[in-house]
Amino acid sequence: MSLVSQIGSMKDACIAFFGDKQRFPSDLVPRDHKWLQVFLHTDDIARATVFFRRSEWMRTVSTFKKWAATQRAAVGFEDPFVEEAIARQGDAITADIVAWGEHAIPKYIETPTSSPGTEALIDFESSDEFSPYFSHPVTPKSDAHQFLHFPKVEFQSTDENEMALVYLGLLLLMSYSTYPQIGHLPFSRWELAVKFCQCFAAFPDHDDMDIINRILHLFYARITFDDSFPQGTNRFYSSLTMFRKEMV
Repeated sequence: MSLVSQIGSMKDACIAFFGDKQRFPSDLVPRDHKWLQVFLHTDDIARATVFFRRSEWMRTVSTFKKWAATQRAAVGFEDPFVEEAIARQGDAITADIVAWGEHAIPKYIETPTSSPGTEALIDFESSDEFSPYFSHPVTPKSDAHQFLHFPKVEFQSTDENEMALVYLGLLLLMSYSTYPQIGHLPFSRWELAVKFCQCFAAFPDHDDMDIINRILHLFYARITFDDSFPQGTNRFYSSLTMFRKEMV
């Protein structure tokens, strides 16, 4: 019964994010996942727990998104008082997700790349433009498991890799629910999208990836890279093409 309830809640939460009414009673959503010990190997429990927890966060995000849309519809878009209230509530939920991720999501290792000169770094405070460092062209010799020239990330297992994608994807959904405009602002969203892409590139075989990570979360990372950072957008297509060639 717990498994059936959990699956029903997960489907309901995903549909609700796109505006449909949440129909699954919250009282029936399992809060204790000890029953997983009966069905899964010990090594698989952490991943399953994160996926189930994602459905709970998705319910929270969907409820918040609907509330924010209702507030904006009532007084008009970009009303400063409404936007401040939405941002405050969104930041609180985001902080809760970050706190959960700190103890539930395994940390990954970054392999440093050659650092650009200080003149090539982004000055977030004084400029809205991205530096030439982030405009480095993607060549056929690019590492398919590295996102552009950002550090390559490594995980102990594909399960840990996917758990990181779940976490970063949730934060992206919260960012777009709080600030619904497409693009790289606020800069915290751009940083999230880059981290997501680093983890996405590290995944061995995208066909084995969870569909929400592969489609929904990737979509929101994709639309973060607007005209100010077209290399981020182009890298998706080149990476996927290189993965396909490796599999043939």
